[in-house]
Amino acid sequence: MEHLSRTGLYRLVLTCSVRRAGWSISSSRMKRTDLQHLARLRRREASALLRAGHAAGAYYLSGYVVECALKACIARKTERFEFPEKQRVLDSYTHDLNDLLETADLKTAFDAAVRAQPALGLNWGSSGNWVGR
Repeated sequence: MEHLSRTGLYRLVLTCSVRRAGWSISSSRMKRTDLQHLARLRRREASALLRAGHAAGAYYLSGYVVECALKACIARKTERFEFPEKQRVLDSYTHDLNDLLETADLKTAFDAAVRAQPALGLNWGSSGNWVGR
């Protein structure tokens, strides 16, 4: 098998997951709706894992849910015929949830939510540990 880059492997796994879920990506480029569907699918799977007593798997999969949701927010900010800034594109190709929060321009709103609900900040802090596992 030819060597796959990390991005190529991610797309291969994503495409297989998407096909199993009953919807498909028409090209190798992700659309906002693809990210939204994938977030919903992974959320259902994480809930099933949690109900079955597999908290660690549910925790890990929840990281993907948040990642896909943030990337959908980033995609929403891109106009249809816009040629996006290179740095915004590069900043979108990460699994770091804090970086994605910044790129989605949601950091200020998130900080306000943490001030209103301190438990959110504690849970978010622990969710950052899932990146790269």
